[in-house]
Amino acid sequence: MKSIKKSFFIGAAILVLAAPDLAWEYASHLLHMLYEALSFLLEEVLIHGLGFTKHRAQMLVFYTLLFFLCGLIGYLWRRWPFLVETAKAHLVSLLFRARDHAMEIWLAMSAVQKLKLLTANAIGLWLAISLLLM
Repeated sequence: MKSIKKSFFIGAAILVLAAPDLAWEYASHLLHMLYEALSFLLEEVLIHGLGFTKHRAQMLVFYTLLFFLCGLIGYLWRRWPFLVETAKAHLVSLLFRARDHAMEIWLAMSAVQKLKLLTANAIGLWLAISLLLM
């Protein structure tokens, strides 16, 4: 389960980095559909359950969700420094773990494996530079 979540978030990060306009389009469409579904459900409850008119139910739902969103933005604005510091700490921890893992792998390799890896990296670097200089 943990690897599935990790794979999903890595895939989402790659999508955002590779095609941010496409990711934003899908995310905004998904958020819009969720908002429409929630507002429709609340409107129907107000209309059929409490006897509101369509106009009053729409106004009540819209302004209630608007005030809720403003409150959420205010809460996140106050919590922003803590969230940024926490994210930085997690990122640094992740990078240190990745570095330690890479060093463990490097130390466990034989000399022939290290030579093959360095040769493959040199060839890849040469190909990338020659491709950029074309």
